[in-house]
Amino acid sequence: MRVVKRGSLLIEFLLYIALCNILFIALFQLVSKFHGYHYKLGLSLYENSAYWRALDLFIAELEAAPADINQWHFFDPQGGCVWLKNGVSVGWLYKDMALYRQEGPFNADLQQWGRKSVSLVAHNIERFTLERHDADGSVRFYRLKLKSKHSLPVEVFIKPMNGHYA
Repeated sequence: MRVVKRGSLLIEFLLYIALCNILFIALFQLVSKFHGYHYKLGLSLYENSAYWRALDLFIAELEAAPADINQWHFFDPQGGCVWLKNGVSVGWLYKDMALYRQEGPFNADLQQWGRKSVSLVAHNIERFTLERHDADGSVRFYRLKLKSKHSLPVEVFIKPMNGHYA
């Protein structure tokens, strides 16, 4: 009597397909976790470099700001500042965890901007404080404190260059 095994090849094939699917899913999860980690790391490095570029730009602007207090229109340690530079008002504003640069005509009596251009310089800034230390009608130095989501707190002392870039 002859015994014919039918269907054993089909069961082996289905078992092979199931094992391949399990292996593919495990490998896909491993690659996804690895890619997610590197994506978050790259995003953090990008945010950190943008923060330092914004800090450099802000420091350069403060160094070039006039030392004469009469040329300053507005100063708020928590919110920003506006000064007159070559006939155009330049301002920095901290609002909604972001730092903005503004430029255009500013009415000092009404404390209002006319037509101005606004640029977002940095975001995710948790804390911003700018102190201006005056003596004899002129600015002696600034003390800037910044804290970003992706960086350590920074405290910088800035000496004005009397309206000239260093």
